[in-house]
Amino acid sequence: YGDARDAVSLDSAGANAALSLWMGVQAACELRDPARVTALLESTATLRGRWVDAVRATALAAVAALAGDLGAEAGSAAFAPALAGWAALDLPLDHALATICACCCLPPGAVPAQDLAAATAYLTASGGTGLLERLVRTAGPSTEHPPGP
Repeated sequence: YGDARDAVSLDSAGANAALSLWMGVQAACELRDPARVTALLESTATLRGRWVDAVRATALAAVAALAGDLGAEAGSAAFAPALAGWAALDLPLDHALATICACCCLPPGAVPAQDLAAATAYLTASGGTGLLERLVRTAGPSTEHPPGP
């Protein structure tokens, strides 16, 4: 989180700011810290674009899930538009990363099965072993690690 925050603070509208925002959001989700997510969103408010909008949607869902006392159903509903946005952009890696964020922020079993399945399939096919392990760890005991090739 600290490196992403520092990069954003150097130039909040620079070439690396959007990616730093996304990396920071992911780290803050792992830390389950809505204040850090909010701070990143505020410091990058001038960034624009469809990809940044998808990052913001994920971040806002994380804040809602972490800051509020949302149950599994409401938390899942908060993340649904964000996860659908990544799928609509046809960015499977980012969708998988957003799914991991959702797993970090929501109670076990609250992340939609279709998103878990899509993220698992993509990470398995692409050889994203570390991210796949992170997905399995954050999703909880109901997620099985698929067999390797």
